[in-house]
Amino acid sequence: MADSLNDALIVAVTGGMGCGQSTVAGFFKKFGAKVISADDVARDLVDHDREIRKLIQEDLGKQYFFRNGRVNRRLLGEAVFADERKLHILNRIVHPRLVEKLIDEIESARDTGKFRVIVIDAALVYEIR
Repeated sequence: MADSLNDALIVAVTGGMGCGQSTVAGFFKKFGAKVISADDVARDLVDHDREIRKLIQEDLGKQYFFRNGRVNRRLLGEAVFADERKLHILNRIVHPRLVEKLIDEIESARDTGKFRVIVIDAALVYEIR
């Protein structure tokens, strides 16, 4: 266990989609752990990171965006889950920045000194290395 609050234990809860990792992360949260959802962080990046949005348009196409510039999540999701090549392209675009952002979130949570345990809820922990 962590020796001090600034030396929090980092736990990754991982598994395939629908395996219950968010449920397990919820149990940790109930007992005071900081839970960081990789899905939420990735969603925020796709919605707000201009470089990621630019690369998605360049590498996958403008058809995945509404006229107002927002990502059409439904259409993009359908495309990447139907075509492994497109999923690989999207992951190549998002994962490096996702890893950076997750590290930032972990460090921020650790710096508060409030959490003995910090949980990363991520289906693809090993794949994003």
